[in-house]
Amino acid sequence: GAGNSTKTLTYSLLDKQPLQGISYYRLKQVDYDGAFEYSPIVSVNMAGPKATVSMYPNPARSNVTIAATNMQGAVDVTIYNQTGVLVYSEVLGGSGAVGRLNVNTSQLPSGLYFVSVRGANTDSTEKLIIE
Repeated sequence: GAGNSTKTLTYSLLDKQPLQGISYYRLKQVDYDGAFEYSPIVSVNMAGPKATVSMYPNPARSNVTIAATNMQGAVDVTIYNQTGVLVYSEVLGGSGAVGRLNVNTSQLPSGLYFVSVRGANTDSTEKLIIE
């Protein structure tokens, strides 16, 4: 504090190493006589890095690799055809820097497909062309 100030004072603090997830912050103000009071508690949710998803090759012929980086937990990988029919589904498991899934596409007709990857820190839909 600033002693017996009559002006409104503004303070700030930067947490240079915040934890991922929810953290709780509050201030404690102590007077000269030792009396103190706490500010209201403020919660801050620091989400981790967003997962990124890539597919290759695209266009594909007989198989496609789907890779996710910065995963937090398992992600659901689904492939739908142009009419919205589910043609493939698998869970890419576990947390890790990179997860890879090789999908055999040789039994799928040529055309446009939609690959959906959903998990704790990703929700991505990409187009896939099968030749």
